[in-house]
Amino acid sequence: MPAGKIKLVETSEPEVEEEVASIREVTVPKRKISLSTSKSKKTESKPLISLSGPLAKRKIVKKYSPRYPAWALREGAEGTVSLKFWVSTDGHVKSNIVILKSSGYPELDRAAINALKMWIFEPGSKEEWGILTVIFQLI
Repeated sequence: MPAGKIKLVETSEPEVEEEVASIREVTVPKRKISLSTSKSKKTESKPLISLSGPLAKRKIVKKYSPRYPAWALREGAEGTVSLKFWVSTDGHVKSNIVILKSSGYPELDRAAINALKMWIFEPGSKEEWGILTVIFQLI
């Protein structure tokens, strides 16, 4: 072979046997996540509360704000719950509270109900109802 010339030799690729383990389909439960462009962690904000219905005109003597559950802060859970409730003539919230709209998280709904049970209204001449809407939102 003359100098400076290279002879190309064709070779075949070696055969490789591979063992493949059986493949099993796995279903992963979906999780609701929210992406934030902010680098700071969201913190609890005081839930926003609104009252409608005949009770909206009645003076509130004692009012308690729902507490954000610790897990909800960690997970970034947010939601809105609407509760229909009745107040007796002595001003106390009766136990027959109805969830009209759930937040999607039973623990947030429960936090709103537990706070509402402690509210006291000014005594009145008749039993009245109201709708309490609580917005759980992190800032």
